[in-house]
Amino acid sequence: MSDAHDHAVVVGGSLAGLLAARVLSDHFARVTLVERDRYPDTPGYRPGIAQSRHVHVLWSRGLELCEDLFPGLEKELLAAGAHDVGIPSDLLWLTPVGWRRRFASTRLLTFS
Repeated sequence: MSDAHDHAVVVGGSLAGLLAARVLSDHFARVTLVERDRYPDTPGYRPGIAQSRHVHVLWSRGLELCEDLFPGLEKELLAAGAHDVGIPSDLLWLTPVGWRRRFASTRLLTFS
C-alpha cells in the first residue's frame, strides 16, 4: 500500500503544467502529467491549444526562474529558434500617446 502523499497528478502539459510538475517532483516520489495532445516530435502547433499559433514569450525574470528549474533551458530554446529581444530597445511600439522611446531596459525570449 502506498502513502497518499507519494504521488502528484498535474492536468495539462502547457508551460504552466510542466513547471508545476517540475516543482512537485522535488516533493513527491512520483508525478504524473496528464495531457490530451501528443507532443510533436518537431516544433509545431498543438491542436488542443487555442493560442498555439500565437507568439509566446518569457520575460527576463520568468526566464531566470525557468533556468533555475531547468538548467540550460535558455541555451536550448535559442538553439531551437527562439529569439532574444530587448524591450523596448529592439522594437517599435505604438502607444495611444505616440511611439514609445527606445532604451535598454529588459529582455525576453520569443517562441511558439
